[in-house]
Amino acid sequence: MSRSSPNVNVTAPRQPAITGNGAGVHMEKLRGSANYISWKFSIKMTLILEDLWSCISEQSIQDTQKDQRALARICLSIETSLYQYVREAVSARDAWEKLAMVFEDRGLYRRVLLLRQLHRIDFKNFMSMQEYINAVMTLVSQLSDIGRTIEDGEVAEILLSGLPS
Repeated sequence: MSRSSPNVNVTAPRQPAITGNGAGVHMEKLRGSANYISWKFSIKMTLILEDLWSCISEQSIQDTQKDQRALARICLSIETSLYQYVREAVSARDAWEKLAMVFEDRGLYRRVLLLRQLHRIDFKNFMSMQEYINAVMTLVSQLSDIGRTIEDGEVAEILLSGLPS
């Protein structure tokens, strides 16, 4: 007498593969200042994954072919309306710097605005502790990107001061 085993699916759901050539990696295109910070992180991770980040991080171009691939990856990751800013770029680093000049506001007003948001952040405005911490850390990261470092102790003070008494 043969036993039939129940039909059980034990395979995990398939998710897009992340491969060395970036296939399967979904990345939101740069639309402008509103998503520049998240785009910058996404494209950096993509370039690292594809072993192209050195084209941005190093001063001189070591491998012209890699640099051209990095330049193409950057240019193809932005909306067509933004091509005007990178159309004349001669290297990946050049395109990176041109986009930063346009979208990465490093001025006093931006710094004051971010600091004000950071010091006025309140846990009551968030659904969970994780959302609250993420919002604080996003502001800290944005300040760091424009040259204003917030020490860990101050981050802890800000987190604690935003909690209900």
